[in-house]
Amino acid sequence: MVENLCLTKNITTMKTMKSYSLILALMLLFVGNLWAQQPTYVGKPHMIVAPTFESMAAYSDGMAIVTMGNRAGAVDRDGNIVAPTEYWQLNSYSEGLAMFVKRDEDKNITRGALNKAGEVVFTLPNDVGFTLQGFSLGYHPVMRYVSQVPPRAIWGLINTKGEMTIPLTYDWYSVSSYGTRIARNGANYGFIDSEGKVIIPLSYKGAGSFSEEGLAPVQNKDGKWGYIDINNNVVVPFIYDEAYPFDNGLAKVGVSRKADPSCWYGFIDATGKEIIPPVYYDVQHANYTNTKYRDEGLLRVVKIGTIKPSIGYFNRAGEEVIPFVDGSIDDFHVFYNGLAAVKRNGRWGYMNSAGEMVIPAIYEWVTDFKHPDFAEVGTSVKNHGVVRRDGVEVIPMDFADVAISTTDGIFLVQVKKLWGAYNCLGEEILPPAYKSVHYSEGRFCLQEGKLWSIYGW
Repeated sequence: MVENLCLTKNITTMKTMKSYSLILALMLLFVGNLWAQQPTYVGKPHMIVAPTFESMAAYSDGMAIVTMGNRAGAVDRDGNIVAPTEYWQLNSYSEGLAMFVKRDEDKNITRGALNKAGEVVFTLPNDVGFTLQGFSLGYHPVMRYVSQVPPRAIWGLINTKGEMTIPLTYDWYSVSSYGTRIARNGANYGFIDSEGKVIIPLSYKGAGSFSEEGLAPVQNKDGKWGYIDINNNVVVPFIYDEAYPFDNGLAKVGVSRKADPSCWYGFIDATGKEIIPPVYYDVQHANYTNTKYRDEGLLRVVKIGTIKPSIGYFNRAGEEVIPFVDGSIDDFHVFYNGLAAVKRNGRWGYMNSAGEMVIPAIYEWVTDFKHPDFAEVGTSVKNHGVVRRDGVEVIPMDFADVAISTTDGIFLVQVKKLWGAYNCLGEEILPPAYKSVHYSEGRFCLQEGKLWSIYGW
């Protein structure tokens, strides 16, 4: 059973829905609703499959790739082998499919895709290869080498039926958002859709992804960058020396410094208005893994100081919210989920969007709050722990290394080169007794001696 362990551990049976709601509301108020959306699994995991496999990858799309006898296969969440270990190569599952390479006794090679039942869905021509990327939005990139020296490949796209929707035509392409893909032939860039239709001619010197604002940065033949819409209309003129895709309404742009190959940077909005003029050493977006903090994110701006660069923060209207500071502040990080790491007098802590130090600067090193509620901290390179966004150290700094799951409040910890696991309450759920650990999707893949086992709830 999956529950929110961090909130429900001490909740006893309620007599009525009314009393349950009242108590739950009081608990949420007490913890500040900081990790209310963070589920985890109740109790300690149990063994699902005893040590069996020579190697394992982390679970992806409900399946894990395993090897036996130097051949790969796949197991489901219960450890059942659904694809026998007979494949020369088997990629991780995505969107229900895994790409494979199989070689028979006569060294004949077959490439194709398996479903979650281990059935071959389609095969590819012998001269067509694929990447480790996996399926995304129903498509997978494929390629064919046209020369080995120098190495050169042409690229196309297949759907989940193995049908070639984009022929092997382009020197390179990458997935762009909102139904488009950036394509390149020679030195020319443009945009195509998933069926191979050219929607913007390959006439640009460079290009970046379309965003939710409906704009993409492109570089003209003169080397200047501007922004176009999906109909190839120029929305922001070609006046910048660098330009990046839009993110949450703003895009980073750069103007070359005189006698210097780098740029001065700022931000523009979707109309081309310079919200922060390109006069700064660097600018950075806030980063979000939880939309709760999306509107709280401030823009990190670096300018040249008299002694060293100084850092301040602006809001998305271009107003200075946290002023530039010289001297007492050694360094600032970009905001992640409403908190920014700040270094004072050689030690790190965390600041909120009002400029208040909410976690004191007592750590030798820290990571950002890429997880909405937790970050890794330490007092030396050998002392790792985990701090919650309210400043509570849920995992003491007693470990050689710590890895934070970004999905459900599980922490992997290392002691004397062996790994174990804790939950978000700071309780040990697996002792540090394993040579290697993968965790995802509620499953631990554990190396015990030379073999791997599976644990879960």
